[in-house]
Amino acid sequence: MFGSKKPSDCPSAPTNQLTPLLLIRERLYDLQVFGWATVLAPRVDDRFQGEARLVDTFEATTWNGQATTSTCHWIRGFLTGALSSLTGSTLQVSEPECQGKGDRYCRMTFRTP
Repeated sequence: MFGSKKPSDCPSAPTNQLTPLLLIRERLYDLQVFGWATVLAPRVDDRFQGEARLVDTFEATTWNGQATTSTCHWIRGFLTGALSSLTGSTLQVSEPECQGKGDRYCRMTFRTP
C-alpha cells in the first residue's frame, strides 16, 4: 500500500551530497556542455573564490587576438548569475586574461566582494 513504509524501512539518503563547491564546478562545466568554451582546471576554495581557465570561447575566438580589452562579457555575466545564485551572495567575476586580446586562455576569476 502506498505510504505504508516506516522511515526505518526506507534507504538512507546518499552520503555524497552536492556541496556548494561541487555545484560551482558543475556550473563552470556548463560552459563546456553547451559548447560555449572548453574549461581547463577550475579551482574553487571553501570561501567560493577561485578561477577557471577557458579556451575557445565563442566570444573570444572571433577576435583572433586583436581585441584591446577582454571580450567575454556574456560568459562573465552568465558566471556571475549562476555562481551567485549558488552561494546566496553576489560574486564578482573578472577576466584578467583573454584569448580575444592574444592571451593563451581566458582566465575567469571569481570572489566574494
